[in-house]
Amino acid sequence: MPNLPNDPKSVSTRVRVPTVVARAIDDEHLAVRFAQVGDRNRFNLILQRFRFDFVLAECQELERLTWWIIGSSQRSELVEFCRRNGMRLVEKR
Repeated sequence: MPNLPNDPKSVSTRVRVPTVVARAIDDEHLAVRFAQVGDRNRFNLILQRFRFDFVLAECQELERLTWWIIGSSQRSELVEFCRRNGMRLVEKR
């Protein structure tokens, strides 16, 4: 029997996973950006946790987007941060 349009089984649900995008900007620094975090309250909570864990992070505009700059040596801490907060880490070159 085919699924009807109002049948929940027929509606494909798209789950938006909170994501951290990290990009090496040189040998010593990573640029970090948040994507698909959710509503404003969730974003503020994640940002607060990030600022607590990465005290020396600096906010900087790159290519007309706001990025957080951290040391490349903090990559393992970033991986742990994403794991603890249920976020996916996407690394770009």
